[in-house]
Amino acid sequence: MTLREGSYTLDISVAPAAAFAFLADPRNAAEWFAPVAYAPLTVDGATARAQTNSSREGAIWRFTPTRRGAAIPMRMASYAPPVSFAWETTYGGWRDNLRWEVVCTPEQGKQAGVSVRMTIRIEPGPLGWLILGLTAPFGRFRQGGLTRRAQRALERARDALIAYDEVYTDRTARRRQRRSQISTRRRPGKAR
Repeated sequence: MTLREGSYTLDISVAPAAAFAFLADPRNAAEWFAPVAYAPLTVDGATARAQTNSSREGAIWRFTPTRRGAAIPMRMASYAPPVSFAWETTYGGWRDNLRWEVVCTPEQGKQAGVSVRMTIRIEPGPLGWLILGLTAPFGRFRQGGLTRRAQRALERARDALIAYDEVYTDRTARRRQRRSQISTRRRPGKAR
């Protein structure tokens, strides 16, 4: 691990495909990633239709902080369902950018379990390299900062995924029950 990156892995008791679908969708970011609101990019006041499908490589959007701060331009840097995806900021010019890579690996021996690994990387702009070079001797004070960020994000993700999974499972059970009631009403006298 370098000063420019940090990783953390957490095992979560939900289906791998459900975990990937939930985490990769930037519209769910406020529930696990950061206190932000998802906003599709607009062109001349109209939503950029080609870019609104946030679940594909190259999709662009912005996060608007819920507290204070400027909008953060974002891009889906990679998208390989149901295994991995990466989001990155798309600041131009001299600014540093951040990249968040998430890998979902099914846990061996568990029917519904996934190991989620998040890696956060700083991709320095021209001035960022200079600043990193000058502060390298003092890096031990910041070492692990990105790892702690990844850990906190994944702990929030675990809590959100478990709640999401419970709601989804409950909805699915109710749907199945309704379908079974409807089909028994339609076919009286036929045993299942």
